[in-house]
Amino acid sequence: CKAGSGGVPYLYTAASKIAGVEPSFGTLSGGTVVTISIDRGWSVIEPSEAVCEFGGKLRTGLVSESSNVGQNVLLKVTCTTPQGEAEGAVQLRVYLGGPDMSSEGLTEYWYEEAAQ
Repeated sequence: CKAGSGGVPYLYTAASKIAGVEPSFGTLSGGTVVTISIDRGWSVIEPSEAVCEFGGKLRTGLVSESSNVGQNVLLKVTCTTPQGEAEGAVQLRVYLGGPDMSSEGLTEYWYEEAAQ
């Protein structure tokens, strides 16, 4: 921690990155529970809330697990997919503890027609 102007402490943290999505696809009807692995770098801040954005549609997520690998903090976030607009890829983004702590790097989630 460092003291900023006026003596207010602040802390530098590493940027978060989406490290994996399982499964990375689901049906257009939505409802697929997705686990997103996030590498938090060396952050000491543990978010208690998460929001997942699938192609612009927001869903509340759950921080389900946190572990340390070396000096990095790895989080698992689970979200349920919303209904898709069309078959194909959408951008996936995760917000941890509010939009000011969003994960870096977008990844894709793929919607497809349900098997008949």
